[in-house]
Amino acid sequence: MDFARIADYENVTSLSLLDTKAPGYGGSGCKFDWNLLSLYHSRVPFLLSGGIEAGDIETLKAIELPQFAGVDLNSRFETEPAVKDAGKLRLFMAKLRETQQTQKKQQK
Repeated sequence: MDFARIADYENVTSLSLLDTKAPGYGGSGCKFDWNLLSLYHSRVPFLLSGGIEAGDIETLKAIELPQFAGVDLNSRFETEPAVKDAGKLRLFMAKLRETQQTQKKQQK
């Protein structure tokens, strides 16, 4: 991942999408290498994509970059290409909220 290329777009975009490179159109379903996030120094906020699944909530919550704006949930939350599984999305969001509430209680 060449994050320096993002700098070329800082004045013309308000959000970047970080995903795993795929040979064809669309995503690959492969997890993005989250270790690369330590190299992200752009001021542009980003969405993280690439193989995110329900079991990733704790890891996602541990990302401490102010530019981290959210996640793009795709293939692991679909019943078939381009058809979202509303139940999986609801469960993910419920677990995410639960994690946030637990963290707020621990901070008090």
